[in-house]
Amino acid sequence: AETRKLYRIGRGEQGGLLVRPYTNDICAHWRFVNETAAHKSSNKIYEMFCDYKSRKDFIGMDMSRKFLEMGFTRARRYANHPSGKKYDSEGNIRPQSADHFTCEKARSATIFKAKRDLAAKDPIYVEMRKEWRASEWIVTPRYKKINNKYTSIIQTPVYYGKYRTTHWTGQTDPFRPHN
Repeated sequence: AETRKLYRIGRGEQGGLLVRPYTNDICAHWRFVNETAAHKSSNKIYEMFCDYKSRKDFIGMDMSRKFLEMGFTRARRYANHPSGKKYDSEGNIRPQSADHFTCEKARSATIFKAKRDLAAKDPIYVEMRKEWRASEWIVTPRYKKINNKYTSIIQTPVYYGKYRTTHWTGQTDPFRPHN
């Protein structure tokens, strides 16, 4: 219960795979390989969104919205670039596929976008999001003054090989004044 206060909304789908148990529950239904899978998946995730809403569980609602967003963005990625790779080996953007507006992945993206828009514009979600945003920086400070320097005290992602984990930075933030 106390750790729920540490949840941050982020931007778009940011943090969509980091918050357990929501990630495990929602990810089990997340599919965008074709239109049939996208319909079934987006309907189930939106149903979960409504269930979280009935329980007044903002984190569950926001995580559901993030997975709907990810369904849209990932399907669009594969519609634009069937290999899933946007950049070539020299770092140049690959050209979009000729059928990037009409292929099956594009139709899957449209399905997810419709459900994402329903969730994101839900009046109860909008109000709860506004309340959460207003309180999220009050509950836990982002910086702490240590030895007369502002130091970041938020969790940041760290990569060890192919695995992602988090740790408390405790590093001085170069973007804050050090007095």
